[in-house]
Amino acid sequence: MSTVNPADAVGEAKPGPEVTVEFVQAIAREAGEILRTSFYDRNKKVDTKDSPADLVTEYDRAIEDHLKKRIHKAFPTHQFLCEESSTSNDCLTDAPTWVIDPIDGTTNFVHSIPHTCVSIGFAVNKQVLIGVVYAPILEELFTAEKGKGAYLNGERIHTSGRRDPSRAVVCCGFSVSSLRKIGMPDVDPVAQAAAREIEKSVMNNVTYCVHNCRDIRHYGSTALELCYVAAGRLDAYQSLSPKEWDLAAGVLIVEEAGGCVIDFDGKPLELHVRRALAASTEELARSFVGKLTAPGL
Repeated sequence: MSTVNPADAVGEAKPGPEVTVEFVQAIAREAGEILRTSFYDRNKKVDTKDSPADLVTEYDRAIEDHLKKRIHKAFPTHQFLCEESSTSNDCLTDAPTWVIDPIDGTTNFVHSIPHTCVSIGFAVNKQVLIGVVYAPILEELFTAEKGKGAYLNGERIHTSGRRDPSRAVVCCGFSVSSLRKIGMPDVDPVAQAAAREIEKSVMNNVTYCVHNCRDIRHYGSTALELCYVAAGRLDAYQSLSPKEWDLAAGVLIVEEAGGCVIDFDGKPLELHVRRALAASTEELARSFVGKLTAPGL
């Protein structure tokens, strides 16, 4: 049984309860069952958050509540960074923290498109140590523990090993939730100006990939798209929009499958910067540096 002792990881004297991959898999499957049983509900209650493209359902909240209760019972001192309950000021700290997206790909979920999943990352000292992504409709469970490899349904997975961008299939993020703010009357001018800058970068980045790569894809779930890089289905991923809970588990899974995840400027990725470049190899990842743009770079 694989375990991570949070107390050891943060250098405390007293040992704490151990987090196991098996525990994270088990709660991911429980959450996935809620997703599965509600997937074909045509009367889902759907609300919007920051923009008309940023959706949330009662099932997002129900799954997050279930996971937090299960985790708090087992690890009462641990912290949470979750999509539906975190604020814009919340960020990853050194404390043992569960980074959770209860339904990654909510728009897919609402429209009964099967590329939707539960994403759970466990981090200590701002490093993700365990990542689990479960897509119940597709019956695929991706897992990774730092230093121990990445797995799909219990079988070891590896990236494609692609190095040449002209032969790469690249997943492109379109930042639709951000771009929908453009022209919205209740969005302040500063936020609209920021959205226009994101739009310029998105169009530049998609155009570059179309002209220089074999083809592009977009599945509407950051966590699954990263897992597809890990499994060799995609060769690279680039997006300006993801948040910590979108990235945490998937980034570890890519790295443990032999891939590389960096910032657009080539520096090590920090989960809070809201941009990420993942690829099957470091050589392929760095071939995009200086070609892809992002506001502020």
